[in-house]
Amino acid sequence: MNETSAQNFTADPTRDEPACWIAGTTPTIQARFEIRPVDIRSAALSAFGFSPIFSWINETAVSFSNGVTKASGPSPHPDYAAFAFALDVPSVVARSTNELWHWSATSVNGHELPSSVYVATNGPSVAYSILDEPVLPWTDDDISETNVWASALEFVSGTNACNGASTQKDCLQALTAFLFYHHGLIYETDNGRSTYYSLELNTTSFDYYVKFQLGQYINKGNGNYVNCYDQAYGLSILGRSLGISSDVVFLLPFGYINPTNLVGIGVCNSPFFTTNHIPASAPLRPVDDLDRKWFYNHRYVEWNNKVFDCCAGPALGDLVHSDYLHTWVDTSTPDEENLTRHQHLRGVTGNKAGDISLTMPDSFPIQLE
Repeated sequence: MNETSAQNFTADPTRDEPACWIAGTTPTIQARFEIRPVDIRSAALSAFGFSPIFSWINETAVSFSNGVTKASGPSPHPDYAAFAFALDVPSVVARSTNELWHWSATSVNGHELPSSVYVATNGPSVAYSILDEPVLPWTDDDISETNVWASALEFVSGTNACNGASTQKDCLQALTAFLFYHHGLIYETDNGRSTYYSLELNTTSFDYYVKFQLGQYINKGNGNYVNCYDQAYGLSILGRSLGISSDVVFLLPFGYINPTNLVGIGVCNSPFFTTNHIPASAPLRPVDDLDRKWFYNHRYVEWNNKVFDCCAGPALGDLVHSDYLHTWVDTSTPDEENLTRHQHLRGVTGNKAGDISLTMPDSFPIQLE
């Protein structure tokens, strides 16, 4: 994800790799050329593309050794030459497909040519622009499995979930709404179990870590049922792939909820109303109904002190933590407000929603699958 990229842009689609630039920057790419005859020592090369993401490439003096490009200085890719974009990448999340660069030479061995000479066309390629450097658990390492996945970028921009978003808030709002309304997910109303999230123990170090099956979450490979853990980590991790540093907040206790839209369910104030996903009671029940169910804990995403929740609501970053609780948590009766009976049975300390609050994923490392 550096501004300098050594991706393989070739005329062979089986070897071509997607590219990703940071919005608002002027990237430098690295390209390798083979040229004949091999006694050509230098050439001035440039390229033009047809979209802002695949910008024009400034004319650059390139050295050759035995017919292969040579880096101008120390480089991990000694047979790649560096070329700078002529224009900044647009300052939005974007995706462009079937992109081509048409390369030409204007001089060879220091001698200017009467007119530019076509050299090569590379592509077709797919390119993405993101808002900033990716954030953990993503890393900037060409050979690491935690370098941002093309499938993640394809999901957030190829599906138009965030396409065109120019600010981090706009992007998180769009992604939250997409995961809530358009990804085809359904809240797990039997007992609220997670499908794509799990907390695992490293048997060597005896440290806990979060395992999140992002690939399966994107493809719904384990099914459509999710809980707030799945949704919060899905939202935060996908946002972090675009350079948005957000936290997953864990609240204990959470409590009874006011009538609220749950993902894939609709309006509900008793979230566990099914057995084997068959309704056993009503999702909306009187506030004093003893069989009404409540959330023991809850997870959502927080960015810039604002709440984003694609499990319930949705919450689109308009509320701070205290206002969010006031909006969604039912405190209409003493039982709802204090949860005294449930605290005794479940050993919960504290008597208000959100007494115990932890932020993640900084609390535990994340392993992506």
